[in-house]
Amino acid sequence: MFDPYSNLVTGPVFGGQVSSVDSNLTSGTINGGRSMGIDALNPIQVSAEDMDTVELRKTCGNRVSFWRAISTHILAFGDSRDVRKEVRKRLENLAEGGGYVLSAVHNIQPIVPPQNICAMFEAALE
Repeated sequence: MFDPYSNLVTGPVFGGQVSSVDSNLTSGTINGGRSMGIDALNPIQVSAEDMDTVELRKTCGNRVSFWRAISTHILAFGDSRDVRKEVRKRLENLAEGGGYVLSAVHNIQPIVPPQNICAMFEAALE
């Protein structure tokens, strides 16, 4: 979960440590990571088992920030309404009180329709 070398880059930039998250995220690893000084969970891979954004916010409160969480599957295969719904859901679940960096879970692939990329950003600004 935690790469000790990442702090060499993220520490000076963000003032803390950023964690890479995999599908084995649990409340214990979140709390353990927080005790090591980890300030952010990146990415929030919403397709992984038990990766419930409501539960993540309940578990972490405002102690860590969340990066990403917009489903790359929805971006690639949904329509603009699906993308807007996904963005609203993640903002509702993760952004209250601050600490959410909105972005796709992984890199946006060439298969993603440009209108869906625009829809993601437009929905974030609504």
